[in-house]
Amino acid sequence: MDQLPVALAHALTTNCGFHGSAARRGYALFKTHKTGSSTVELMLARTAYLKGLLPVSCVFNVGSHFFRSGGCDLTLEPGLVQLDVSLRHNFMVSEWWNSNASDWGCDHGDGRWFDQLVHRTYQRIMNNSFVPVLIPTRAPKEHLLSAMHYYGVTQQEMASSPGRWNPLAKDFRLLSKTQADDFVRRWPENTSNSNRIFPIILEAFDASLVSLRRQLRWDLKEMVYARVIHKGDAGAQFKYSHTGTVPSNWISWDAVLYQSFVELYQRQRQQVFDSTFEHEVLALRRMSMALEAVCNESRAPGGLNRIDGLPSKMLKVWCAYATGSELFAEKESTKGCARV
Repeated sequence: MDQLPVALAHALTTNCGFHGSAARRGYALFKTHKTGSSTVELMLARTAYLKGLLPVSCVFNVGSHFFRSGGCDLTLEPGLVQLDVSLRHNFMVSEWWNSNASDWGCDHGDGRWFDQLVHRTYQRIMNNSFVPVLIPTRAPKEHLLSAMHYYGVTQQEMASSPGRWNPLAKDFRLLSKTQADDFVRRWPENTSNSNRIFPIILEAFDASLVSLRRQLRWDLKEMVYARVIHKGDAGAQFKYSHTGTVPSNWISWDAVLYQSFVELYQRQRQQVFDSTFEHEVLALRRMSMALEAVCNESRAPGGLNRIDGLPSKMLKVWCAYATGSELFAEKESTKGCARV
């Protein structure tokens, strides 16, 4: 273990040879629920901090852990520096996990709320006609079971609550099968729109991040992550077996969305695939596992004991985010708000 922090610091410094070039500034995380999105958020928040990128929360009152006005017509006031990143959930659970339009985020119930979010919010406040939108997603059955477990919804309650079916569609405020089908045609299957959305598939997490890195031309170190496990998930057994049966109508819209995102990811991966791709996936996995081990050891009794004992300033920042929380990330990201 004594040599692991040194080896990890070296790997982060050298990117294991996988460097980016001319990286685009600015990005938006479309933070879906129960898809591994918190792991992605902490990773991106660290990257934003290190790059000095300004979060949306510097100017807009996004409302605690939620971007309350996401999807509304937002513009920066004259003279303000453009914002660079958005990392928030858009709806709290009472506004998100149902079949009704919500005034919370200017949702009109027409299935085009995501379009509003991209065109009227992200593009305007980032002053950028091409804002990469990162979309974590996962297989529909496991997604629904995870949401049921985390929010304490029983099988019987789910059966009598159609508004809670298809949680991925509800995150996009798609309130019917027709709206879900239309969304697929407008975004994942549309050539001009699909080049600005980037699915992160939980079942192919490392490969998704490598594909994303190559498309955005980032350094590999910017994709290194430590898994976020919420208290509601930690150490608990699912009440419902992953091998059990989920009625198909509970996830039928999500199945369409998920398949379209997987196919888009596969097309994007093919565009950047070469003989080194799998080597990079393995390097990312090993660096991420090492980061978790080093950072967990740094706060364990008898271990490195404190982050200050780590061998490089870079690694101290990595561990601060790896062992921190989403609220920590928000606090750190707003330190640059004085520039606005």
